[in-house]
Amino acid sequence: MSPQGRLRTDRKLRFILLLLVFFAAVFSMGSILWLIYQAKLSNSPYFLLSVIVGFLSVVCLSTGVLILKQRSSLDEQRFRALTEKTTNITLILNRDGGHRYASPTLKLLLGPDADSVRTLAEYVHPEDIGNISNTIRKAISKGKPEYLHAFRCLRSDGAWRTMEGEFTAMLDTPGVNGIVANIRDVTQQRLVEQSMQTLSSAVEQSSSAVLIADKDGMIQYVNPSYMKITGYQAADLVGERSELLYKPDITDSDNRTLWECVRSGKTWEASISSHRRNGERFWQSVSASPIFDDSRQLSHIVLNIEDVSEQRKTHAKMEKLAFYDPLTGLENRRLFKDRLEQGLKQVKRHKSMMALLFLDLDQFKRINDTLGHDAGDDLLCTVARRIKRCVREVDIVSRLGGDEFTILLPDLRDNRSAAHVADKILKALAKPIQLGTQEVIVSASIGITMAPDDSLNASVLMRNADLAMYRAKDQGRNNFQFFTDDMNIESVARMSLENELRAAVANDDFVVYFQPQVDMETRSVCGFEALVRWRHLEFDMIPPDRFIPVAEETGLILQLGEIVLRKACMQIKQLEATGIANLSVSVNLSARQFRDQNLIELVKSVLDETNLDPQYLELEITESMLMDNIDQAIDILRQLKALGLTVSIDDFGTGYSSLNYLTRLPVDKLKVDRSFVCNLPHDESHMAITTTIIAMAKQLNMQVIAEGVETKDQLHFLMSKQCNVLQGYLFGAPVSSRELIPNLERLQGQLLAPDYDQEQSIFHQA
Repeated sequence: MSPQGRLRTDRKLRFILLLLVFFAAVFSMGSILWLIYQAKLSNSPYFLLSVIVGFLSVVCLSTGVLILKQRSSLDEQRFRALTEKTTNITLILNRDGGHRYASPTLKLLLGPDADSVRTLAEYVHPEDIGNISNTIRKAISKGKPEYLHAFRCLRSDGAWRTMEGEFTAMLDTPGVNGIVANIRDVTQQRLVEQSMQTLSSAVEQSSSAVLIADKDGMIQYVNPSYMKITGYQAADLVGERSELLYKPDITDSDNRTLWECVRSGKTWEASISSHRRNGERFWQSVSASPIFDDSRQLSHIVLNIEDVSEQRKTHAKMEKLAFYDPLTGLENRRLFKDRLEQGLKQVKRHKSMMALLFLDLDQFKRINDTLGHDAGDDLLCTVARRIKRCVREVDIVSRLGGDEFTILLPDLRDNRSAAHVADKILKALAKPIQLGTQEVIVSASIGITMAPDDSLNASVLMRNADLAMYRAKDQGRNNFQFFTDDMNIESVARMSLENELRAAVANDDFVVYFQPQVDMETRSVCGFEALVRWRHLEFDMIPPDRFIPVAEETGLILQLGEIVLRKACMQIKQLEATGIANLSVSVNLSARQFRDQNLIELVKSVLDETNLDPQYLELEITESMLMDNIDQAIDILRQLKALGLTVSIDDFGTGYSSLNYLTRLPVDKLKVDRSFVCNLPHDESHMAITTTIIAMAKQLNMQVIAEGVETKDQLHFLMSKQCNVLQGYLFGAPVSSRELIPNLERLQGQLLAPDYDQEQSIFHQA
């Protein structure tokens, strides 16, 4: 029943009650008067009866009045209960919005000033007054309640609150005669609704897939992104059970299932493989969060899903860049170290045996520089493939960098298994490799160390394999060597030598010896070759072949070379000061010196410092140094020649391809290597080579000098081929600067003597 219907029913009941009270009163008064009248006429006992009837009538009248009053009191209590015992605000308004009545709850909005408020305009937002007026007019015209969804009211603290209200026209209702407005504060509700709407919109438009399931795992909602990612439609999923929730084999990083986490109120995260509706496999990152009701019982499960297939691909690419060699595809040094550590753990755990092979290609730099870096890259890729074919699937092959490879062989029975693999690799690499139009044959030196026999420490094993590899190179390359304890001894000795050599360079513990070069055509000394010696406190003089290789490897050769160059130039100037002039000095350059970017400045600086005429300085370079990079070598030689000094090629004929470039090289002299001279004149091939070198030098207008001359036969053969500048023990051993002048005078005198014995060494000092 409508409020108006209830009001009409209450009015009828009140009217009937009043009518009954009225008739009861009239009847009672009439009855009393009639009985009194009858009693007077008849002087009978009706008087007492009339008194009783009158009393009863009064009682009935009083009862009716009390009932009416109680009815009115109940109506008032009901009205107060409806208006005062609720947070809603009840207003009775005039047509113009003026207050006729306001429930006490208006103070919740307006505070103590509510009693002085007389119209809606005093607290309703000006922009909303028109909406309320229109709503009141509609309620009056339609004769039924009208609802206003939202209007703003000013709260006592100055904040605008959002209200909603129902307006009912009761203009003809006695006691009301106005517009009844029932309004309530819905600010918080609207904020929640707005938040829920925003959340709903966010979920709907989110690029992340969202799936909501109930506590039993039945899917209740999926957003459009989920349907886009998986290819399934909502109709395919809603009402179905989510299989993801019930798979015990899918766990997070802590080995927990999804159900374990959500039931305990925790979030579950994992990256898992799944399939789209079309069967395509993809990777998804899943985050599951539980939702609990007011009684802390699991109500729903929200799954947030991201398609991470592309991220996985990108991660895989980044991992490949981080852990794999981009050229060969093999594992790189970083990953290999991890594999080695893991392999050693397996060795300890299972008491097994593992081999570490260190492989270095022989002469790779020369091939790389001669044929170009692209050819070098192709060679490395071919080598990597051949090595992989020689090992098992469980074995690990990696490229440490350059031409260095390592191979891990786990679960071996004995050393012979490692030797078999190494031999197999050497044979595989020995087969010709086609690089463009060139066919090359490459070899390798392999060092092998065993775990646990040699060590269970990764760094120690790497060092052991490296030492064994160098032993293989020392043994002539293209072989493999197992690590032995004596290699450690050699390594310690080499390290000690290196430390002592550093100290010697810092202290300038080096002297320069000089070996004469003789021009047999003029029977005179024409120059010297400067040869360095290390003056050691314990071992006296150490020859260069003991420490020069170490100096080359450590880079100390740059400082050492500067010492030798300066002392050699100074010695020639000292000879000039004593009247011995027009003698040159030949100084050897190492490969590292020749490639040093400061070489030209260093030579120029030493010449300026010693004031030596550049024509008396000769720099010797080896054939192999030129062949490493011929164009760069030519450029360096031209810069050296521009200083006015002489350049000679030492050890000529021991390398290869030099003849192709010889005409381009700005050099002045060729030196016939002692390896050819020592077998003269008995070895026909060496005789042919020596003859060819001398003839070629003459044709190219170069001087030629032979070193290592020790016998009369060698002297006669060389002179017969018009090679007149000679050097060797036939004329004397290298001597110190202190002994140089007296020995020089003695040699020069004997060369000019008529009875010069060419079979005797004139310099007798060692």
